[in-house]
Amino acid sequence: MRGGWRQRAHTTLKKAAAMLARKAGQLVREEPRPFAGSNRRPDFEAVGAGGARTLVDVGLVVAGPGAYEGRKVATYRPHLEEDMVFYPVCFDVFGRAGPSAERWLSLVARSLGEALGFHRAAALRSARLVIASSVGGAVANALVENRARLAVTQPHIIAAARARERNT
Repeated sequence: MRGGWRQRAHTTLKKAAAMLARKAGQLVREEPRPFAGSNRRPDFEAVGAGGARTLVDVGLVVAGPGAYEGRKVATYRPHLEEDMVFYPVCFDVFGRAGPSAERWLSLVARSLGEALGFHRAAALRSARLVIASSVGGAVANALVENRARLAVTQPHIIAAARARERNT
């Protein structure tokens, strides 16, 4: 995912996921370089109370977060060390999670519930809401930004859309 709204949406999702991990009591380091001799870097590394290193790489796709997670696993698997666990945390633009993202959310929600005194189900709902809100906000901002850009660069497209709205 490169440039423009995609980069901003990815960053928003990454910040929300890292914030959840921090609230769950994990030590988070963003943009680590954990693999010797490789330029691959996950979005963040979280270390919990047990000392296990959890590497998280988030992704935002239009549809099919599960397939995208599979590609990320294939990319990172050759570089993982014994003390590392990797989660490709992928969501679609509607906030639906892929299978790996669901597992990660469940683990974070368990720690979040313990840290904040929530029931695990309430913590999981809260974690999902944080992610869905960040994804929804990023996509909404992109739509507004693109409409504003069209109004400046191609006003005839906006005029035609307004004319269609008046006629319906």
